Amino acid sequence: MEFLIDEVDNLNIPESLLTELLSNVYVGENYVEPEVAEKLFEATSVKSRGLIICAVEKKSSKLAGCVIVVPYNSFACKIAQKNESEMHLLCVDAKYRNKGLGMLLINSAIDVAKRSKNKKMILWTQQNMVQAQRLYSSVGFVYINNITRNGREFLVYEKMLNA
Repeated sequence: MEFLIDEVDNLNIPESLLTELLSNVYVGENYVEPEVAEKLFEATSVKSRGLIICAVEKKSSKLAGCVIVVPYNSFACKIAQKNESEMHLLCVDAKYRNKGLGMLLINSAIDVAKRSKNKKMILWTQQNMVQAQRLYSSVGFVYINNITRNGREFLVYEKMLNA
């Protein structure tokens, strides 16, 4: 299976499909409550966080996954400092999992951060997202601590970026 990976605007992805993908994965798999997702995954809100990288299956032209690279000076940035970025909302549609797409999206996010001259990328993930944690570790992210946001505990990971 082959994927085209690029910025959301370059792929002409309708905002409704982006919102639908995020909701299907995060709400559908019980990571986010529907009431929270309604505001959190609204397309304008998602787009204002940072650079959205999407993956489209070449054969079907279907949106298969996405990730957001959030610069340190974005309103959505919670941990990263100057010369750092955060990775938010890595998301792969269930039918495209275990095909290397998560890894491709993460590596694309890392490439964007490096081109921006960032020294570090930070992410946080829910404790029950064990498969995602394995994926992050496999590309060099290291667990550093926990944080609490909106009453939930998250695991924080970081990756030093070599220029």
